[in-house]
Amino acid sequence: MNVDGADLGFATELVNIIRRSAPALVRWGDHYWPPAPAVLAGCSGIRPVVRHIIEQDLTRDEDALFRGMKDEIRRKIRRASKDGVVVTEVATDADLRDYCRLSQVTNGRMEAQRQAAIYPDAFFAEVFRHMVPAGHAVLLLARSEGIPLAAGMFLLGGEWITYCHGASTRDRALTVKQGPTAMFWHAMRLGKTRGLTRFSMGSVTPTDDPAHPHYSVYAFKRMWGGVLTEMTSGEIVLSRLKLAFQDRVLSPLWERAYPIYLQGVKASDITRVLRAALPALETRLFRRLARERS
Repeated sequence: MNVDGADLGFATELVNIIRRSAPALVRWGDHYWPPAPAVLAGCSGIRPVVRHIIEQDLTRDEDALFRGMKDEIRRKIRRASKDGVVVTEVATDADLRDYCRLSQVTNGRMEAQRQAAIYPDAFFAEVFRHMVPAGHAVLLLARSEGIPLAAGMFLLGGEWITYCHGASTRDRALTVKQGPTAMFWHAMRLGKTRGLTRFSMGSVTPTDDPAHPHYSVYAFKRMWGGVLTEMTSGEIVLSRLKLAFQDRVLSPLWERAYPIYLQGVKASDITRVLRAALPALETRLFRRLARERS
């Protein structure tokens, strides 16, 4: 749940209204839209949840951004340029199909590691048709000789550009071309071109354990020289019994069932759901933009 403003009375009343429908848990905000400090401090029963993001300061010039990266990232950017990797925005249905194919491949890898992968093709189709023209999102593709290497979805605000979703090939003949690195560097410069001041590489899990499933992503994003920042959202547990049942029974069951569910649901059904949900997401973005500009 994301609510603009810091009106504690409104926040408290909203939680009371939600409580009447008997959910197990209310999550307030996320690493894109954290709740106002007044809500975190004063709303009864709210429990702070700390998440981490890595941010780049886009007010620095391009040379300063490049120098702030680790040597390995700079070498990968140069390698991508030498190998002719080109990053472009998704602009046609053919581009979108390439994006979705990479997403499907990445979903398969995530499912094999028992990690959530919840984006069907219809999701990106709706983003492309509605959020991209409105200037709220951009879809990028990195290619070499026309072959897709990496794809990424970035959300755009009044001052920021935020990494939201990524996909890539694992073909060893292609991974050496450094498609994901070229894509991130392009997105960073795109943010500067559009006059944005902050580039977020998205949520990370800080860990020094190479065996941790999120270690490689965290290590990769740290090499870009950004600042590790805490973002605090909130949770209010309304029913411990229901929450325990969801966590211990329903969630494990859903992890096994949702790939089958997505394969069985018609694309048109998914599209209808997304069309119903996207206006609410865009409204949140509009409100965020208005708040940043005021």
